[in-house]
Amino acid sequence: MDKKNENKKDDYLYIILHIPKTGGMTLRKHIEENFKKNEIIKIYCEEDPKIMKIGLDNYLLNHPNKKSVKIIIGHNFSYGIHKYFQKKVRYITFIREPIEIPISVYNFIRTNINEDVRDFSKLSHKILQNIKKKIVKKGEIKSFGEIIEKFQNMSNIMTKTILYGFFFEKAFDEKKELKINEKNLTKAKEIISNFYFIGLNHKKEDLFFVYHILNIKKFFPNQNISKKYVKKNKELIIKLFKKNKYDIKLYEYALKLNKNFKEEKPFFNQLYKKIFVKTKIYQFKKSLIDIFHSLFY
Repeated sequence: MDKKNENKKDDYLYIILHIPKTGGMTLRKHIEENFKKNEIIKIYCEEDPKIMKIGLDNYLLNHPNKKSVKIIIGHNFSYGIHKYFQKKVRYITFIREPIEIPISVYNFIRTNINEDVRDFSKLSHKILQNIKKKIVKKGEIKSFGEIIEKFQNMSNIMTKTILYGFFFEKAFDEKKELKINEKNLTKAKEIISNFYFIGLNHKKEDLFFVYHILNIKKFFPNQNISKKYVKKNKELIIKLFKKNKYDIKLYEYALKLNKNFKEEKPFFNQLYKKIFVKTKIYQFKKSLIDIFHSLFY
């Protein structure tokens, strides 16, 4: 595919699987600010309990945006939902260093419990309170070490999200453990092989490439940044490597897919520079407008 065709965003329905703590809220912010409401379907059960109540199939089949949708984004689905839409489709997701994800989920939840910032997290009050009951004892939040020992669903989060979607409340449910094995890993690899693009959380050029194909024109700072509560040491890192062995294998495979994609797109780095300049110009103009308003209004 050439550079010209790469930018025809209207030709495709983009389905973005938001693996938690991989920068998805920043991407979501850009989507919400650049697309019309009837062009977006969001699949976040934590925000819209209706999804769980009527089931994802019914939610998508009867969604008012079904005909006009251009972007689907969320935690709570797996590969295959394109069957409900008569459109060409491209799946996208972002991945992150496997041991960083459970740490970041813990920081995220702890930030929200400490500050009770529901607008920040978009978690429903009910879900936040249910999680709080499980991880707070005598007014103190359990340490990260205690959490990963008690809640096995806090391990291999990427692999489980690819297979089943991600549910914050289930991550802190010790009674309903999602057990995975090599067969599940193979299935997860097969699934992401069908994705159009696997982005790397730590590579700005990957996010900017997605901005390009979605024709993003308004740009915003990173979203959903949590306070840091976990101090990494050698013992913790070794433990996390053992507990997240499937995510580590999936991550290694995804890195190869990312590398192959970029090698097949010789213009990839040129796009990064182009979008980088666009973001700086937009942010500069916005700062001038803000200064003007502060002086004269």
